Parts: sequence; C-alpha cells; structure tokens
Amino acid sequence: MPELTINIQQKNAVNTGEIPYVCGNGDYTVLFSFDAEWEAYTEKTARFHNGERYVDRIFTGNSCPVPVFEGGTVLHIGVYAGNLRTSTAAAVRMCHSIRTMGGAPDDPEPDVYDRIMERLNALEPENREAELKSLREAVDSKADAAAVEAALGEYINDVAALVGGDA
Repeated sequence: MPELTINIQQKNAVNTGEIPYVCGNGDYTVLFSFDAEWEAYTEKTARFHNGERYVDRIFTGNSCPVPVFEGGTVLHIGVYAGNLRTSTAAAVRMCHSIRTMGGAPDDPEPDVYDRIMERLNALEPENREAELKSLREAVDSKADAAAVEAALGEYINDVAALVGGDA
C-alpha cells in the first residue's frame, strides 16, 4: 500500500515523501506528522484537492486513506481541526495511470452482457473457456467502439450458430 508522508509544523504542510499519486488508485494512505499545536485535536479533517474538486476525510490518529482521483497534475493535501486550526497545502505530484490517460472506457450496454451470458450459459462447460478466450482476442484486437460492437455481433452470431439458435 503506497504511503504519502506529510509533515505539518507551525501550520505549514510539507510533502516529505518522494512517491507520486498515481491517478485512479484506491490503495493510497497519507501519514501525517504533526507538531505539538495539533495535540489537542483527536479528530481532524484532511482535505485533498486536485485542482478540479476536493474531498474531505475525517480521521483520528495520524493517517487516513487518500480518495480516488481520476486526473490532475498536483494533489494538494492539508488538514484542519477544531475552531479553527488549519494548515497550508502540501503538493504531491500526480501521474496518470494507463487507465486514466484519455479517461476510462465506457461500460458496454447491459444488453450486450445479457446476450453474451445467455449464449455462454447455453454452451457445455468445457467449451465456455475457449469461447471466452475467442471473445477476449476479438475485443483486444479492436481499437474503437464500432469495431468492438461489430466483433461482439459476430461473436454472438458465431455462438448462436454453435448452439443452434438465432442471435
């Protein structure tokens, strides 16, 4: 689990780690180091801001999970508590993951899943793995949605012919 480290001294938050936040991941934790002025506050709120939106996370102790961000170049992290103690924002470099470069792909229409599953369930168990492999290869070899849809249509027709039905 990647850990971002932030040191807060005299209300100034500083990123003391060297790892970036890789967009689209949900397994990051931030570990805070506080000076004595924060000792009175059991409960604190971490604010995470990527330049487009912010997320607040209430936490106790010195760590909390980092929310998932899908984009940005800098993740600003700061803390506030009570009435009112607040810090500056520490800057953490953000990197796009392979999934967030250009955005996440759209989910297929539910009826496509239903049609594929209906056809696969009609197959004998020993034939299902081979058919799934064939579908994965067809989809992986296509670059755009229209081509994938055409591949799925061809696949459904092929499966239908195998089980003796219509697509």
